[in-house]
Amino acid sequence: MKTIRFLFRISSSRILVVMLAGLVSGIANTYLLSLISGVLAPDGAPTKPAWFAVTAAIALAGSVVSQILLIRLTQRAIFAMRAQLSSGVLAAPLEHLERLGSHRLIATLTGAAVAMSPMWSSSTTTADERRSSAATAFVFRKSAFGIRLR
Repeated sequence: MKTIRFLFRISSSRILVVMLAGLVSGIANTYLLSLISGVLAPDGAPTKPAWFAVTAAIALAGSVVSQILLIRLTQRAIFAMRAQLSSGVLAAPLEHLERLGSHRLIATLTGAAVAMSPMWSSSTTTADERRSSAATAFVFRKSAFGIRLR
């Protein structure tokens, strides 16, 4: 739920447009399947090729628009999380950061970025994998720096 709230905070209008484009693409794909099924049925009535072409174009356009907007939303989300991490590091007391040492600081920052990026950019990971990745990165980041996350 936090992820959805985070994404709506970044760009609620873009999420709504992505959902609408996905819905249009899904409806067009369903109608396209019904057209094909109607033509292939034994007593199927012939349909006009123009209907098929228009429906296929709508399905393709909806899918492409949805994917492009999702990619841009993903990039904005990764940028926002990296900016939040950077502001947390900058807000941490200098004495604490010096005690940690630059080697641990760089390793932790790199690990957090690597752990968070697949969460937003991979469509093949499951929701449990994304939640686990996010939880690990947040706990690791918070404990290593003593940072309070907003």
